Amino acid sequence: MLKNIEIYHKIKFMQQKQNIFLLIIAFILVNGCSKDPHYLFEMGYQRDFEIKAGLNTVEEHNFVLNNFNVDTAGNIGSRGLTYSKVNGIFPSTMILQNISSGTALNFLYDVSVLIVDRENPNVYLEAFYREPVPTDTGIQLDLIPTLADFKQILIKNNFNVRVKFRLRNNSPEFITARLIFKLGVK
Repeated sequence: MLKNIEIYHKIKFMQQKQNIFLLIIAFILVNGCSKDPHYLFEMGYQRDFEIKAGLNTVEEHNFVLNNFNVDTAGNIGSRGLTYSKVNGIFPSTMILQNISSGTALNFLYDVSVLIVDRENPNVYLEAFYREPVPTDTGIQLDLIPTLADFKQILIKNNFNVRVKFRLRNNSPEFITARLIFKLGVK
């Protein structure tokens, strides 16, 4: 009889440990694996560029989009903040769209978008990427934000963007592409 009571208490103790372990795992999954969307505010940008028909699969193709103007001081100041109170400016969301036809963007193999210091083009950071581009991609491609902080570049109020990609297949036709993105201020 005493042996059965000991076994019962051991089983009960193991079940309690298992429940605590499951609660810890659930807490980590709910709180630890979520993206931090808590920006003070976001700044949105949009620019169109042209992808020529017949680009090859051997080379990396670069498109420089110049003169993105941003009134960083005005955006920060209008919200009662100063540069010293801003922890950083980070990539939030980006979409690449074909706005000229119904041709899917699945001919792209990988895409990288860099934010470039306009005064010194040797200073740049990758903001968004997609590698590899899914083969079932349609006319819109969502890019993945990096963890780079662009505060030092955006303090200057102007920046350039360089879109780099390699192709899976030759570009099938002339495409007007639209880049829509947001940078979040923390």
